[in-house]
Amino acid sequence: MYQVMADYFFDETSSLPDELEIYYWFYPFNDIRIVRAFGSKFGAAEPIVGDLLKFFPFAFWVTWNQPKDINLNLDKLLPIPDLLIDEASQLTINFDCYPPSHFPEAPQDSGMTVFNSKMAAVGKN
Repeated sequence: MYQVMADYFFDETSSLPDELEIYYWFYPFNDIRIVRAFGSKFGAAEPIVGDLLKFFPFAFWVTWNQPKDINLNLDKLLPIPDLLIDEASQLTINFDCYPPSHFPEAPQDSGMTVFNSKMAAVGKN
């Protein structure tokens, strides 16, 4: 995952790889959360593996090989995967409807998360 990410981020001519998806949402909370290499399972769906970065005012979740049948109902940072680095794009930010502060690292009900013990940090502003 990290080699594919490095290849993408350091090559200004490359398109977002099919294995990656980057989601974002409004995050109106004071805590900062950084979680690398974790997997979340929501109900009966296959787990989603990725990295998470949350700090006021935004949260970002990079997923790896996300199962195609899972709809997260989140906005994608790059809805057009082959957008070039110097091309403009418009993002919509919904300030009225956003996930709870503990999403996706603490799913509710029948969900679960597996963490890499050395890759998570939480801080307060």
